[in-house]
Amino acid sequence: MIILQNKDLLQKGSERACYEHPFDKNKIIKIVYNQKGKNNQNDQELYYYNFLNKQNIDYNNISICYGKIDTNLGEGLVFEKII
Repeated sequence: MIILQNKDLLQKGSERACYEHPFDKNKIIKIVYNQKGKNNQNDQELYYYNFLNKQNIDYNNISICYGKIDTNLGEGLVFEKII
């Protein structure tokens, strides 16, 4: 389990918060904190990445999704950090 702290917070949207990965500064972790609708944004994004992978679509123009991870704030989705 990854422990996220306030100092790791990069930005918050209306439903998800984005944290810098505490052990890898080249990755971020997206956590759902306010699920307004029926659809979890992390689940939708992971579904889309799996679809792209099955279609052999090039990832050059989007950040790499590394999958799910357990954190102290709930399940997160790990991505390549784009600077």
